[in-house]
Amino acid sequence: MENVIYLVYPGLGKTYSAKINKKILDVSLSKFENLNYENINAKDIEKLKGTQIEMKKNPDSPNNLIDFLNNNLHNNKIIVMALKPSNIDFLIKNNFDFVFVMPAEDKIEELKKQYQDRQNTQFVVNRNIENISKTNQDILKYSKKIFYINKHKHLIDLFNDIKLI
Repeated sequence: MENVIYLVYPGLGKTYSAKINKKILDVSLSKFENLNYENINAKDIEKLKGTQIEMKKNPDSPNNLIDFLNNNLHNNKIIVMALKPSNIDFLIKNNFDFVFVMPAEDKIEELKKQYQDRQNTQFVVNRNIENISKTNQDILKYSKKIFYINKHKHLIDLFNDIKLI
């Protein structure tokens, strides 16, 4: 499935996949909305999730993101974004095609440990685990394809399985 954006549930390997394959782009809306986002290192971002952090708004947003997505989709890049309501709303409003990637039931305990290992706050760990079944229900209303990632698998494995890389 080319020219679609993959909305991926937290912890399934967006950042990891982008680090090991240059065809995959991990796109964060925050990086386009905020000017000072790049000054925070990745480990600190994980610790800050679920807390309030003051960000300076980028006056070029959202046009900077729309241009970025259009350019990279047409250059056969695989774009992954976090599966969250603001990203869904943004993609619908701007007529981007997307699919969902969710953890399978057998992946949940593995995800919980992963969130803890990457030093997410306990609030974020609990929220992410508790939101899996709700998110599964919520995304059904969009009539989009849903891929499921099983235990011991990551997003990169899905892209290999569906022959995108």
